[in-house]
Amino acid sequence: MGKEDLRKVKLKIGSVVKNQWQILRRIGEGGYGLVFQVVNMQNPIQMAAMKTEPIGMLSDDQILKMEVHVLKKLDKSKHACKIYAAGKRFTLSTSVKLCMQCLEGIEDLHNVGFIHRDVKPSNFAMGRKPSIFDEKGNMKLREPRKTAPFRGTIRYCSINVHRHDEQGRHDDLWSLLYMTVEMILGTLPWRSMDRTHAENCKANSEEKLISNLPMEFHVFLKHLKKLNYNHKPDYNLLKSLLKQILKKENHSLADPYDWEPDGKHASKFNRL
Repeated sequence: MGKEDLRKVKLKIGSVVKNQWQILRRIGEGGYGLVFQVVNMQNPIQMAAMKTEPIGMLSDDQILKMEVHVLKKLDKSKHACKIYAAGKRFTLSTSVKLCMQCLEGIEDLHNVGFIHRDVKPSNFAMGRKPSIFDEKGNMKLREPRKTAPFRGTIRYCSINVHRHDEQGRHDDLWSLLYMTVEMILGTLPWRSMDRTHAENCKANSEEKLISNLPMEFHVFLKHLKKLNYNHKPDYNLLKSLLKQILKKENHSLADPYDWEPDGKHASKFNRL
């Protein structure tokens, strides 16, 4: 990684991380990331160092992931740095349930004849009563244009969008799949790439992307690959696949979300 990549770490002095750690100053730069001095806003006399690296790095280059793993093993050692916080992701249960909620919202939109065209996490208010918003980019289903302008978010848009094809119902679902994979794995391989490189990465990593996920995601992907602009997705099939995952993993729709009382990360959200 060169200095050009490090500049993409978009953290500013004064920013607050995890609603607890405020960045005071940059104190170092290495081959793999930046180091900042931070202060615990709940206990101002407590200072710490925060190490960062750009998201989207190849797994072999993710030094922080290994460093966190080793430091957790050394948790009881008085000679090792203490970890106060490290990057988190949603559990499989929460990710699948959120995917199902979003799928139902997208289906409702499609059933009244519209395509969202920018499906991504920030365009959903997720919870027990989910909502989909940011309708300014919605488009009514119509005869497809031969060439369509790029519309959406590089990280989540389908390959069809990169190729300037007219967006259809299946493209919203490609975005939903990418979004769900990110919730489960914590990142997407093309997250920091520009439009051209992201397109190439998506085209060459479809199966690899879900290789460590439940088999049902392979069926989900296979269904999407069969669809074109005029096809109506089989929403019931996709919802049944998500329900199968929950059943196989001994989860249910009634289980708490990660941020709810008794959820995996409840203690972190209780501080908000």
